[in-house]
Amino acid sequence: MFPCFINLPGWEAEEASGMDPDDWVIVAGEKRDLIIATRDYEKGDKSFSAVIQVGPSVAALYAEMEDGQFDSGGIHITIQKINGFKTYIDFKKDDESSTCDIKVVLFADKEFQGLLWFTSEGLTEKEALDIAQKFDWGLMRNKAESIKFSPFL
Repeated sequence: MFPCFINLPGWEAEEASGMDPDDWVIVAGEKRDLIIATRDYEKGDKSFSAVIQVGPSVAALYAEMEDGQFDSGGIHITIQKINGFKTYIDFKKDDESSTCDIKVVLFADKEFQGLLWFTSEGLTEKEALDIAQKFDWGLMRNKAESIKFSPFL
């Protein structure tokens, strides 16, 4: 999965890290497969993170949402297809800071799902989306779908 995490010109980045597919995570008292790979970026006082998450029900909520835009108390939410992917954008701004979460449904099968999640601080919604679109979402979907899971215990 790590080749999916590109270098961003002008940004400093940690090495990509991830959880081995053989690792287990406790979810609601049961052992379930959950795989996460991530890379964090910084540029001055701005930050950006890219996360691929694969497991049961990780994308179900976002896959089912209807397209639309909503504004309430400094929060702007946009749900739409971008490049063929269902995308949920949650932008919050106040007098001192801004945060943007972009969740991209990579795939939403019944048993396992893939979610690409970008988070940023100090960027506008447009800046965060522009950076997110520099990543190859199709490649990330293909890598996430190729993961083989152990049966549930």
